[in-house]
Amino acid sequence: MPDPTHPAHQLAAAYKREFARRLTDIARQAGVAAPETLGEQLALLFDSAAARGTALNSGHTHAYARSIAESLVDAALADAGPATL
Repeated sequence: MPDPTHPAHQLAAAYKREFARRLTDIARQAGVAAPETLGEQLALLFDSAAARGTALNSGHTHAYARSIAESLVDAALADAGPATL
């Protein structure tokens, strides 16, 4: 739905924003230095993997996406420095 005023478009956009917000919250709780960036990266990765997997009818897409997500999370945690308890 390309029309941003269409109710279906608004619902989909709200869902996408909420998903990214939840990932950002998790990243913040994990102590990531830039939680908004990681949240948006992971949301984009998820959306892309879902679209590609559907288009190609492939189950391999999610495994590749998981590997990328692990790299993103590891890098974000490394950038955060040592944990303080």
